[in-house]
Amino acid sequence: MQHTVSSKTLIKASFSAVILAAIALVSLILPAEYNIDPTGVGKALGLTALAQPDSGIQMQAVIDASKSETSQTPANAPQSDAAKPSEHSISVTVPAGRGVGGV
Repeated sequence: MQHTVSSKTLIKASFSAVILAAIALVSLILPAEYNIDPTGVGKALGLTALAQPDSGIQMQAVIDASKSETSQTPANAPQSDAAKPSEHSISVTVPAGRGVGGV
């Protein structure tokens, strides 16, 4: 048994999808990506902070401050090499057409 959708239902569904996409664009995507917040919803949800170019630096400063508060050693005491934070970089090459799973 084959179910067909009428043209009227298809037009209503398409129109609803366009309206929903426009609402998502204005209230979520523009504030998060471009710091454009015409409705104020992005600021209320904290999305405008994502568009700030220095938000990563500010977030790292908050993380560092919270770590230093919970640390037992004084902030001006020298740290040993083992206690110093380190950064590592990993490079992953994914072959074209094969994907990550390599299937």
